[in-house]
Amino acid sequence: MEIELKEFGKNLRDARKKKGLTLDELAVISELDSKQIGKIENGLVDIRLKTLIKLIRALDIAPNDLISREK
Repeated sequence: MEIELKEFGKNLRDARKKKGLTLDELAVISELDSKQIGKIENGLVDIRLKTLIKLIRALDIAPNDLISREK
């Protein structure tokens, strides 16, 4: 099953908010650009594996938390 970019983005946003982080705070922790994270959260760009790893490490979550359809 292929996850939609918008669904992935929503899962990312939910995980970020659950941790109480702003886009800018997540950007600093993950060493990514906040605009890039915003585009990912809005489902506007595809995500590279390197970016995924930075995000899951910054949020201290499992990859499945971002790609799972079940909540």
